[in-house]
Amino acid sequence: MVLCIMSAGMFCSQFGLSQPSGLCQEGYFCPAGSTSPNSTESQNNSTNHHLCPSGHYCPSGSGHPLPCPVGSLAISQGLKAAEECPPCPPGLYCDSPAMSDLSNALPCHAGYVCLSGSSSPSPSDGSHGYPCPAGYSCPVGSASEVPCEAGTYSPTSGAAHCLVCLRGTMCPSSATQEPSTCPAGHFCPAGTVAPQACPIGTFNNQTGAHSLSACLPCPSGVYCGVHGASAPQAPCLQGYFCQGGATVPTPESSETFQRNGLCPVGHYCPAGSLTPLPCPAGSIRNATGGVSMESCSACPAGHYCSAEGLASPSGPCSAGFYCPFDFSSTTPYAFLCPKGHFCPEGSALALPCPTGEYQPNPGSENCVPCRPGFFCEEAVVGDPWPCPPHSFCPAGTMVPQPCPNGTYTHSNQTGLQEEKECFPCPPGTFCRAGKIQGFCAAGYLCISGSAEFTPQGSVSNMTHCQWGVQCAGPCPPGFYCPEGAEQAQLCPANTVRSFAGAVSLKDCLPCPPQYWCKPGDPVVHLCPPGHYCDGLPGSDFSGGTGPRPCPIFTYRASPGAGSKGDCLPCPSGSHCNTTGLTEYTSSPCPPGFWCSGTGPPILCPAGTKRQLPGAAAPNQCELCAGGTFCPDPRVTGKPNVEGIPCRASYQCPVGAVSEKLCRAGSFCGPQTAEPQVCPKGYICPEGSYSYDTSKQLCPFPYYCPANSSAMKSCSGGSMPVSTSTLRGSHSSSCSLCEDGTYRPYLSPSLQCLPCPPGYYCPQGTEDYKTNPCPHGHVCGKGYAQPKSCPPGTFGNRTRAEKMDDCHPCPANTFNHLPAQKACFLCGSSSFSTPGSVSCTCIGKNRAFQYSDGSCLCRTGFIYYNELDFKSSTSDSELDCQPEVSRRCITGEIRVAASRECVLPSLHSCNITCGSHGGILDVEMGICRCERYVSAEEICNTSCLFRLPQLSAELTQDGDLQLSLRERNSRVWARMEVPRRLNDEMSQPHQMTLFVGKDEHFLYDLPLDDFSLHLKLSLATQKKLFLATCI
Repeated sequence: MVLCIMSAGMFCSQFGLSQPSGLCQEGYFCPAGSTSPNSTESQNNSTNHHLCPSGHYCPSGSGHPLPCPVGSLAISQGLKAAEECPPCPPGLYCDSPAMSDLSNALPCHAGYVCLSGSSSPSPSDGSHGYPCPAGYSCPVGSASEVPCEAGTYSPTSGAAHCLVCLRGTMCPSSATQEPSTCPAGHFCPAGTVAPQACPIGTFNNQTGAHSLSACLPCPSGVYCGVHGASAPQAPCLQGYFCQGGATVPTPESSETFQRNGLCPVGHYCPAGSLTPLPCPAGSIRNATGGVSMESCSACPAGHYCSAEGLASPSGPCSAGFYCPFDFSSTTPYAFLCPKGHFCPEGSALALPCPTGEYQPNPGSENCVPCRPGFFCEEAVVGDPWPCPPHSFCPAGTMVPQPCPNGTYTHSNQTGLQEEKECFPCPPGTFCRAGKIQGFCAAGYLCISGSAEFTPQGSVSNMTHCQWGVQCAGPCPPGFYCPEGAEQAQLCPANTVRSFAGAVSLKDCLPCPPQYWCKPGDPVVHLCPPGHYCDGLPGSDFSGGTGPRPCPIFTYRASPGAGSKGDCLPCPSGSHCNTTGLTEYTSSPCPPGFWCSGTGPPILCPAGTKRQLPGAAAPNQCELCAGGTFCPDPRVTGKPNVEGIPCRASYQCPVGAVSEKLCRAGSFCGPQTAEPQVCPKGYICPEGSYSYDTSKQLCPFPYYCPANSSAMKSCSGGSMPVSTSTLRGSHSSSCSLCEDGTYRPYLSPSLQCLPCPPGYYCPQGTEDYKTNPCPHGHVCGKGYAQPKSCPPGTFGNRTRAEKMDDCHPCPANTFNHLPAQKACFLCGSSSFSTPGSVSCTCIGKNRAFQYSDGSCLCRTGFIYYNELDFKSSTSDSELDCQPEVSRRCITGEIRVAASRECVLPSLHSCNITCGSHGGILDVEMGICRCERYVSAEEICNTSCLFRLPQLSAELTQDGDLQLSLRERNSRVWARMEVPRRLNDEMSQPHQMTLFVGKDEHFLYDLPLDDFSLHLKLSLATQKKLFLATCI
């Protein structure tokens, strides 16, 4: 032991040793006096724990931890060698040994890349780091270099940041070391990635440009039509001129170069023109795009062109002169107009004077016509002859013209200058050839200008006859005209003349009944609206037969009433209180009333009102609006035109006759029709006008949901809780009783009470008595759920309070399930001790079956019964022996059902699959059938309905009762099977069998956890088809 005390790195596991037991285990360190190679004897004591600490490593035989070298960062404990010390993370450097905290590792210096394991802030060895290369940047803490973005560059190594590309240069890609010079036709501002092309219309023939100002406008006479041009392309086309900055050979004017564009009118432009050239004097060009002097046209005939660059003539040739078409005139006085001719302004030739006119002087713009009132048969120089009677002569007359028909002149009247100086034919006569011919015929009216003895014109306007218009025709309807009548005579009142041509008073006929005839009116008028015309004389019309007014409460909207009976009674909704009415809409029933139309207005009923006039029935009196009431007008003596506003604390629904107190659970402000629901957290008794008074606030321990008129207590299974918010709902004001507690409804205790023993109380329990502890469970005080009796025990009473009420299963019984009220019997081939969860099989190599208590051979074992028959699926006390099968030869497979070896090609699946056959699966040893037949194919629904029914159910005593019956419910057989010691089937279970024709059969029918052996002797000898458990 002395050597261990003095030798670090060794351990001595016992006292009295002559030498140490061995070296300390790697990953641990052993100071002097260690008794374990890994300090396991003191791992529960942190003060003596010798696991190699962070930042160190401990090889085998270490007496103390060794520091990890610089360039490493060891956070983990128990490192065994220096190679296990993790390198310092990239981007950081670790310049001290034994570093274990990441916060002690500092970031690498700017301009350097620190790889894994760096111990210097500026490494250069290449294995742990290196200076930042040219074309890259390395900020502080770089684990790798970052390439300079396009538009930046780095010319040297060790750069922390990239430089912006200089103006006049470009950096088109990442990781640029040296910028490129900006090419001609372009410019490059600072930080340029791609050079910017000079815009169209400019060029730049220098490299290294840095701004748009280096792009010069295209010179005069040429154009620059591409981006990035270093020289002009070509001259502008003919028909265009280019002052500068042109972008196409056919440029257009712009704000910068307004003199660029299509050659203007009055000019021509050869190819490469700097400015348009004017057309010479005496010529014009009225279209744009002239290309040469030949594009200019001669001045047009009748005009002159006095200046250069004209688009149109300077003006027309002056009056008294003419400008021929084959002479390019530069003055308006080209040639003087000769005698006997006239030359108006703009003349291309001198025009001869027409007949009836003359001109004795040269240079005239017109000829002199013959004077009015005279006529000239040929061109003369002296005075013309005066116009004769019954005719007229306007200026320039060659032959006198007779006055038109319907006009005349006196026989001594000469020198008339125009036809309007001929007088209209006087009334009662007709005129032709300027003379009066005689009187007009009887039955015709000639007022003025008549040219016919029996004129057929119109005399509708007899007071304003225009000159030249024949104001004559047949005597108009409603009048009669004797021979030579100067004006028509009116047909008297109550007579009528419906058509023209009346000669005397006899032609005016008496007025027919039901009509009204006015003096001189050719049309008979229906008796006017509001009146009737019965044709009988009356004193009110001095014996006449004129219209009479309709009486009171009647009206007549249309004309033509022939009697008083034709006056219609006024409809409902109107109040016709005057005579002679033509309509009833202007006399509506007044507001607040309804009118039948045949009598005075009637007041609207109580609870109704009428704001608008015209109510025709009581149902047109509107119900009083909500929030107002309409009292009985027979009591108040006033019609209900508007409802009276309802006061606060009262409600007035639609059609209210009086105010009613606001209903409970609501509140009513002024003019309330439908009360507002009292909000949650408040109570509103009957007649409330508000809800937020201090007396209406819901107090603890109650809650008040919306529409509350009284306070509510928390429901059973919950207790009131204090809250700072309104107590408006059960969920916010009441809390469910916690697990293991209960509280009855309206309990005087405000807290939930603990659940008593023998009962369980889940959350929200109101009465603990509804939850007695069930069989197979125990329930102590405050239990929320029953606690199950464990397997191997059973609980045969309810309301059990402690685990002692769970009794161990007796010998030769078992219980493999929790929460049971009885135990299961072991089979005849097994046994058990008290409190067992399973039974032990008597025979060897047998497995106990929980479901039916049998002991079956384990897999791979069989047994031979008393008759030496082999079996593996039958219950028995005999031992099971290992089953030995013959080894299959090559090409054979083992059938799973019989374990026989067969050849797949020779094996038939018809026995298993039926006539359709199948294929033997070589891997599983079973037949895969080509077709499966369902039970419904053998026996359909109607077939199943006709079969007898076997049923099984548990009685109240726990016994199994079997019944076999036909569909007519006649019982054939009934038997009872004693119940076993289990309580799995606490509820009735039913098993149904459908049977068919056959002999006696023995069926093993499982029902839950036991087997039923039943021998059926079927009198009807029917065969079993299908079994269904319900």
